[in-house]
Amino acid sequence: MWVEGKTAADAVARVAEQGGPEVEKVLFDPDGKTVRNEFVLALDSDILDRKRLKSVKLKEGMVLHIFPPISGG
Repeated sequence: MWVEGKTAADAVARVAEQGGPEVEKVLFDPDGKTVRNEFVLALDSDILDRKRLKSVKLKEGMVLHIFPPISGG
């Protein structure tokens, strides 16, 4: 999915918007603003600190990965 944003937080919000209410419900805590701890976020292969999403500036061509919870053993 291609989205635009000035910060990593903007990009995550755009992904949720495009995915619709069900994606927002799964991706964010009940407050609707905080990405659930179960998800791992990476920008250009570097793990992102969820607390710093608003301060991470994006440049064209950067790749944001949102990894869903993993189960198994």
